[in-house]
Amino acid sequence: MSRFLTNVLVAFQNECINIFDFIKYLFIQDKSLKLNTNKKFILIAGRAPNYRVIKYANLLASDSKNLIYLCAQDLNLLKQTKVSDNIKLIKYRSISHLENMVKHCNAKVTIAFCSRTRDAASVLKRSKSFRLLDIYDCRTNCFGENPPLLWLKSEVKFEKYNLENADGIIARNLESKDVSRRFSFKFPSKNILFLDYCDTENFQPPSKNSLTNEKDISLVYSGGIFGPSSLKSSWGIIDFDILIKSLPQSQLNLHLYPFPNEPISYYSELLEMEKTNPYLTIYPSVSNFKLASEIGKYHFGILPNFKVDDYPILDFKLDMCTSNKFFNYLEAGIPIIVSNELKFMSWIVKRYEIGIVIKKEDLKNLRNIIFEYDYGQMIKNVITVRDKLSFQHNNHRLLTFLNKL
Repeated sequence: MSRFLTNVLVAFQNECINIFDFIKYLFIQDKSLKLNTNKKFILIAGRAPNYRVIKYANLLASDSKNLIYLCAQDLNLLKQTKVSDNIKLIKYRSISHLENMVKHCNAKVTIAFCSRTRDAASVLKRSKSFRLLDIYDCRTNCFGENPPLLWLKSEVKFEKYNLENADGIIARNLESKDVSRRFSFKFPSKNILFLDYCDTENFQPPSKNSLTNEKDISLVYSGGIFGPSSLKSSWGIIDFDILIKSLPQSQLNLHLYPFPNEPISYYSELLEMEKTNPYLTIYPSVSNFKLASEIGKYHFGILPNFKVDDYPILDFKLDMCTSNKFFNYLEAGIPIIVSNELKFMSWIVKRYEIGIVIKKEDLKNLRNIIFEYDYGQMIKNVITVRDKLSFQHNNHRLLTFLNKL
């Protein structure tokens, strides 16, 4: 069965469950989130928490004055990371179930996180507390308010609702503010820019300090990987085909680590390329908390995001976005080679001199460009800067923001 048909069947099944639960909760009240407590009750709710959400949930749970509930439909990621014993986990079955629980919730602060905008919208719509939106990747700046993909139309509709109805924003990057400005969405006055950041617990000592006499210079990429026929899955913003075809000329070794649970069908063409390209190696996925130690053995992390020619994505999509892998590379103690089209991340790389900013046409000559830089100094800069860009160094900002609400 094709992935498309599988997704259709899963979506149909979920809607059937949602309709059943809608009828069920007309007569039943789920008061799992209605608590009798003197503590500051904070509800964190959404479809599937990412590492960033889990990190600040753990942070909030470390304060004995707080009572933290994490409500999600997909809790699988929690099996791969550390979760405080002080966090109460609640799993919801459907949108209707989620809305019923949140409607009766008496939290002081509710944080709706976006892995799916519809779920976050349901949290914001039903919550009676101060409502914060933790927005991840913005969908509107891919194709605008009328995207060509059916599922994206729904995402964009709820994204606008979320931005205009939240009482405050915890922004992963500058995308949400940029989208609000470009499309005239209302943007909450209470907001904080709080990046993915490094985790000091994952810091690795540098395994390489220079490129002197290095014949085999290695690049590493971790995350979603796509073959030429799967560019729609990457929304046309990362074309590994161009990078891989440049490897024999640049004589650089590329090591790819797919995102956990990524369908092999997305990168089956790359597996075929691996058989004939001695400069390309594809590995099994590695969980996030083991990733830094695995990728630290290479020379550079790479972010080869270049918009594919003639693909109808908006020109500014890459301007303000960020990537968790950017901070994974810093945790691993390796410099970053980044596309100049990733303007915000390029700015960070240039400001702290922790890597190399390249254009698409630089790929074939990348080896020579690398030797124009002082690799040892870049390593030293990475070690210095990653402390400043760590979650532990910046978490007081989030706590101060939340305590003022």
